[in-house]
Formats: sequence, structure tokens, C-alpha cells
Amino acid sequence: MEKKAVKKECETGSNIPGPKFYTVEPCASSNAYEIKLLDKKIILDRAGIGETIAKTPAVLLVKFENCSLSIYASGRIMIKGIGKEKANADSISEKIISELVHSGALI
Repeated sequence: MEKKAVKKECETGSNIPGPKFYTVEPCASSNAYEIKLLDKKIILDRAGIGETIAKTPAVLLVKFENCSLSIYASGRIMIKGIGKEKANADSISEKIISELVHSGALI
């Protein structure tokens, strides 16, 4: 199944240019979305976001605003438990990217 881009680019904060990212639905039945950062990696130790559930060198599992996040050092973020509404994915994606920018986790 082909992935379709939901959101192409975002700016986080009022005057802070944010990184470019795409929010895609990896599978129609997955009840999940994936954020793909363009040309960015994530320093997991700096990712001050939500409540940490588990952590390995490659992935950080987090509870954030009633959903589950899998944050990968490679620059991918899976969002689970937000339903199938595109508006939910767009809104939470912007909040996640903003938190990562402000915590200095994006390189």
C-alpha cells in the first residue's frame, strides 16, 4: 500500500523555523501515523517529551497526550492510539516536533 503524505512542512513556535517533516499513515488498519523527519536525526537522551516507558540505544517509548510514541534515533516517530482523524495526526505531530526542537534533540 502506498504511503501518502498528510503534512509536508511545519514551523514550530512563532519565530522558530521548524524542521521539515512528513506525517504518513503507514497502514489504513494500523490506527497509527508515522512522522518522518527530513535530514534530521534524534538524540534520544535529549528528547524531553512525555513520560518515558522504555529506552534502548535505538528507540525511546513514550506516553504523550494520551497516545504512545516510538521515537527512533534515525528520525522516525510512530504515533499510536490517536484514531484515524487526519486533524489529530497533524496536531499531535506539530506538538511532538515542537517539543523535540525545544529540548535540543534534533540534529
